[in-house]
Amino acid sequence: MLQRWLNRSPRKQVVRAVFDCLNRAARDPALFADGLLADDPDGRFEAIALMSAVLFDRLSKGEPALSELS
Repeated sequence: MLQRWLNRSPRKQVVRAVFDCLNRAARDPALFADGLLADDPDGRFEAIALMSAVLFDRLSKGEPALSELS
């Protein structure tokens, strides 16, 4: 079972890296400053949803490999 997590496929590694970048962008303190988004669970969800929507829109309009990633 542990072997399954240690030997990730290259595709899963790319997806995980994109997910990590998305999370970092959604947790940027600038989004929660000056009342742009509420600094609570709902505001954090909105930040992730916003970043995800932008990411998937850009990926779907890109090259076929990027579209497949989305």
